Amino acid sequence: MVPRNPQSPGLTSSDCAPSRFRHPRLLHKPGKVRMSRRHRFIAVIVLIALWLPLLPSPTAQAANPLTTISLSGLRTRLLYLHETGRKVELDLAVKQLKSRSAFEAKLWRSFLRDWDQALSAQRFSYAAPHGLPRSGHAFVVLGSGNSAELTSRAALAQKALTAYPSSMAVLSGGKATDTKDSEAARLRKKLVAAGIDPSRLLLEEKSSSTVGNAVYSVAVMKAHRISSYTLISDASHLRRARVLFEAAELRDQYGSKKLLELRQLGNVAVPDTEVTNPARCPTASYITSNVASVLQLYDRYVDLCNSPPARAKLTGLSAHPQRKSWPVGSRLDRGRLSATARFDQGKLGVADKVTVTGFKTRSTGTRHITVTYRYRSVTKKARFTISVVRARTKATLQPSATKALRRSTRILLTARFKTATGVRPTGSVKFLLNGEPIKTKNLRKADRGLVRYRFPKLSRLGKNRLTVVYTGNSKVTPVTRTATIRVVRH
Repeated sequence: MVPRNPQSPGLTSSDCAPSRFRHPRLLHKPGKVRMSRRHRFIAVIVLIALWLPLLPSPTAQAANPLTTISLSGLRTRLLYLHETGRKVELDLAVKQLKSRSAFEAKLWRSFLRDWDQALSAQRFSYAAPHGLPRSGHAFVVLGSGNSAELTSRAALAQKALTAYPSSMAVLSGGKATDTKDSEAARLRKKLVAAGIDPSRLLLEEKSSSTVGNAVYSVAVMKAHRISSYTLISDASHLRRARVLFEAAELRDQYGSKKLLELRQLGNVAVPDTEVTNPARCPTASYITSNVASVLQLYDRYVDLCNSPPARAKLTGLSAHPQRKSWPVGSRLDRGRLSATARFDQGKLGVADKVTVTGFKTRSTGTRHITVTYRYRSVTKKARFTISVVRARTKATLQPSATKALRRSTRILLTARFKTATGVRPTGSVKFLLNGEPIKTKNLRKADRGLVRYRFPKLSRLGKNRLTVVYTGNSKVTPVTRTATIRVVRH
């Protein structure tokens, strides 16, 4: 037991000991708490753990904004981007659609390709096309509120149905407010009066516009298992009708998630007005709004037009060749170049759109290649290295004969040298007879890879080896070829 100090009640003698005998950790100023190094480290870790969640997440910043758009919103975006000609963003949207449904993305690619063809190079036939299927085919006759137009279309339909007696006809058109019969019924009367069998005529009487013509006619053809059809209408109407019918097919397929066995095969046009290619801007815009109606996206499309989506931002570029070694004389094959542009809305392959500098293959060595891609006002570059190596030489030998008389026949040997890259081989060519050098010739560029030599008379019976050795040069590889000649007495 430690004795207490009588002069200071409550204190022990150790408390009154000189400071040099006290433990260093007890030497601190009164009123302050000293924290150990271990405790300070733990406190820093706790503060960092509390602070990190407050920072913005890098992953959240780099998230693709297209991933938050609904499927209907993505389809509407495709229509808007196609109409406004924003090709890069259209490709990004299709790629995003592919990540959700590869089947639907393939349908959209085909639809957009056909749509572009209709706008830029629509063709018209003023009589029933040749070579239409003899079974499963129908002519789709579009109605009109104009009696003269209806009569013209019925006359064309009568000729087409006469030319193809096994084809059906879908007569499309509903009832106007001031008429007793529907447009389809009026077409039917005209065709029956012209001698067409009524059993060949299918009526679609729900539609009140070209949008309805497309949607309801496709449903009728699907129900009757028709596999192909040809549109009949005025020339000024057929471009829009073609796109809308294909849009109706698209809607049916991505709705049912099944391919629709239905193909549009040409048209039969009433020559009402001169139609020009490409389509004028008002026509193209009107078609887009109609397509939105067919796909039941019209309200969304109008909203998107009023509030356009943000432009894609180019953030980076990566590029690399599919082969590291290129022979002398090679040309840049973009099919062997991989270039990917990174956007805030995804990635796109841009090998056919980049500018490549530094690709020179006239001689061997190392080349530093720069790939440049520009989108709007932003330019990104990527670099890689390739090796240019000697081009591989191919040689063919053509002897004047494969059989020779002993000490009588002289063989003329023709050697042809070439490379896959078009570089003409030049240099020394040695001719050997049974391994022994006979002649050395110089192959010049003007020779175009062709050299000839007539060997002396052969005296050894049996097989004789005529060998050609090309030594190559700094641009092409060496090569050796041998031809065998059989020598007989007589």
